[in-house]
Amino acid sequence: MKEKIINVLKSPVLYFTIGVFVLWYVLPIIPIDFCLKNQKTAPIILMILMGLSTILNMFMQFGLVFSLAKLNLNYKKQIGIFIISLLALCLCIVWIEHYLMIHKPQVFPKDTTYFTHLLAIGKNIGSRLISALPQRGFINYFIITLCFSFGSLLSFIVKEKNLLVPVMICCAFIDIWTCTVGFVSKALAKAPEIVGGVSTGVAMVGGKHHGLPNLATIGPGDFIFASLVFAITHRLGLQSKRTFWVMFGLLTVGMLLIVFQVLPFLPALVCVATGTIIANFKEFHLNKQEIISCFVVFFVLTAILVGFKLLK
Repeated sequence: MKEKIINVLKSPVLYFTIGVFVLWYVLPIIPIDFCLKNQKTAPIILMILMGLSTILNMFMQFGLVFSLAKLNLNYKKQIGIFIISLLALCLCIVWIEHYLMIHKPQVFPKDTTYFTHLLAIGKNIGSRLISALPQRGFINYFIITLCFSFGSLLSFIVKEKNLLVPVMICCAFIDIWTCTVGFVSKALAKAPEIVGGVSTGVAMVGGKHHGLPNLATIGPGDFIFASLVFAITHRLGLQSKRTFWVMFGLLTVGMLLIVFQVLPFLPALVCVATGTIIANFKEFHLNKQEIISCFVVFFVLTAILVGFKLLK
């Protein structure tokens, strides 16, 4: 028993778990007024704080995923985590409903269409997930663990490390498609509450005092495929640590571009795929036929994406 407690205390999962809850519950309430008194330096300081908050958020959230993948759990334990996380999310939604029942009662439109009714329910739940501060940290945590378990279960399909290259190419293009012409772009246009509800936030230091929302959001797909990559790199003996640091660097740069409004959005799986291939480039030993196949897949997917964009 004593040995198990020591192992738990030594586990990076514990410290990353504490870290992400500190991010979501402590970071936004840290007072920063004393830094913003000087009107000339206030914008610069605010930008620095936004940048540091983004870096810290990315490190803690993806660090949690990486540390969970490092445990190398079998599929039975992954299924257990998936079920527990799903049940916990359902309990959080019930908790939110109880918490907000008096203040924001559900109001559905009178439209008789089944789809409109479902969309109204989705928007209602999504807006509640976004607005409920006491429960939001728990929701974020269980979204990450749910995505981790799902991604790790998917990773068991990949038995050979060379398969990771075409998988990453396909993932990157799928994410570009969903963010530009696919269902994510449509959901952001028609029901942003749903997208925000199922995404985790990038909290800013002092955000609560200044009424600032999350700087940006990280979608569930990003955590699913990051988990898939980390699980595969650990299981197949690839450069797992290098993969984490390269991926973390690319994702953080991308997120900073969004936070500072250089880019309106970023298909994060492009960063995940690029980071994975760069970090493990020497580990992949593709023969001539496999290399040609990867190029064919790349050009075909590019043509399809351009075609969709032109026909939009």
